[in-house]
Amino acid sequence: MIYLDNSATSYFKPRAVKKAVLNALSHPVNIGRTSNPKAFLYSKKIYLARETICDFIGGKEPESVVFTNNATMALNFALKGMLNKDKNHIVTTYTEHNSVLRQIYSHENISCSFIPCNADYTVDIYKIPELIQENTNLVVLNCASNVTGCIADWKTAYELTNKFNIPVLFDFSQVAGNIPINLYGLDNCLAAFSGHKSLLGPQGTGVLYVSPNIMLKTVFEGGTGSMSTELSQPEFYPDRLESGTMNTPGILGLSEGVKFVEKVTVAEMRAKKLSLCSHLYEKLKNMNKIKVYHNGNFSDKIPLISFNIGAAYSDEIAAVLANDYNISVRGGYHCAPFAHKIMGTEEQGAVRVTPGYKTKKSDIIKLVDSIYKISKKMP
Repeated sequence: MIYLDNSATSYFKPRAVKKAVLNALSHPVNIGRTSNPKAFLYSKKIYLARETICDFIGGKEPESVVFTNNATMALNFALKGMLNKDKNHIVTTYTEHNSVLRQIYSHENISCSFIPCNADYTVDIYKIPELIQENTNLVVLNCASNVTGCIADWKTAYELTNKFNIPVLFDFSQVAGNIPINLYGLDNCLAAFSGHKSLLGPQGTGVLYVSPNIMLKTVFEGGTGSMSTELSQPEFYPDRLESGTMNTPGILGLSEGVKFVEKVTVAEMRAKKLSLCSHLYEKLKNMNKIKVYHNGNFSDKIPLISFNIGAAYSDEIAAVLANDYNISVRGGYHCAPFAHKIMGTEEQGAVRVTPGYKTKKSDIIKLVDSIYKISKKMP
């Protein structure tokens, strides 16, 4: 199988990731809840994993790195933790994933303003100051769209928002591992990202980084192994948001994935994947019946190409590629309904291609040939 759906989950996992997961599964312990030597050893490994990830994103302190099951859980912790009956207005983008949109629309007491997009699908972040109100308590920014591939200028967005002393919640799900992240000096922010995409970690892993000065309300409470005689949740991170048995195999696997990305470097991995996307774009842009939702400029995008064939529903195209050509891509609406309105693909959705670090140019050539054959069979 040619796997080209790495924005959903990366196919390639480094050997060190698999080894870390297997070792943790072979020595099951509940860290912070027992005194045997293995428990102390794995408690130290978990802390070192926090350090690795904190350094990778330029965070302030390892304790601010909270492990979650995925980016969706991290975003829920952050957004719901910031809710306030007096300050209940949020500024966000039209390119958000449903992990943010569904939270907003499920709460009657939240009001929301959306940052408009430019003609090239990029977020017009300079509109942020115009949208901030007296009761605004959070700006939520999807830093790279999983549909258009466009990267938002998140550092400038932070500067604009910080003038109002309002925290920014960065969704780095598609960014982490695809472009460098450095939160140094950004002391009024939260950042959520998944571990199983471009960080090459296992599924079931995610991270929420919380600036030390931000105290989130809890939406999930329970045993932490600390302050066990107290009936209230600890007020310090990471214990405040980490309840229950940790996903030790996943966390240690994620740590090794981050180390692999650091060793190869984000820049090298990005360059390789963008080269493949560029080749795909050049082959598709003038192909009959093919609509590519890309302008050919890759400097401000993650390695992602979305396209459609004629008026065909995108899921049907993805199914043909899978069943007839053994190529895995993503069709449909990608859990981002507003992004499709921006692109004009509300009816079709879009076929999304996202190469990985181990994708070969021959894989892209096979994809192009398959798309051409499919297009010839269509009216």
